[in-house]
Amino acid sequence: EDDEEEDGDEGQEGGQASGGEFESSASREEQAARMKAILDRLTPEQMDRYECYRRSVLQKPIVKKLMGSIMGGVQPSKEMVIIMGGITKLFVGDLVEQGKLIMIEWEDTGPLRPQHIREAFRRLAEQGKVPVSRQPSIFKPL
Repeated sequence: EDDEEEDGDEGQEGGQASGGEFESSASREEQAARMKAILDRLTPEQMDRYECYRRSVLQKPIVKKLMGSIMGGVQPSKEMVIIMGGITKLFVGDLVEQGKLIMIEWEDTGPLRPQHIREAFRRLAEQGKVPVSRQPSIFKPL
C-alpha cells in the first residue's frame, strides 16, 4: 500500500511539474520576444558592443586564483567561480557603458581611454554600485 501511495504522490508532483514547465516555457517565449524587441532598437554600434559582450568570457582559472588569494588561500567551488565571473562581467559591462556615456558627454571620439574608465568608476561608486571593502584601511588619517 505504501508503494501505491508513493506512486500516487509522484503522479501529482509530475502533474504540477508539467504545469510549471508549461508556464516557464511560456515565460521564456515572452522573454525571448522582449529581448528581440530590445535588440531591434539597438543602433549598429550598440549591437556590435552587445555581441562582443555576449562573446566575452572571463577565464575561470584566473577568476579562481584571484578569489583564492582574496579568500586567504581557500579554494572557491566551481559554482562560486561561475557566479563571480558572471557578476564581474556585468560590472565591466556597466563600467564600459558608463564610460561610453562619459565620452559622449565630454564630446570625445575614438576608443575608451583610461580617464573615461576612471570617471565611470567614480560615478558608479558615487551611485553605490561599486562594492565596498569591509577591511580597514592600513592608512589611517592623521
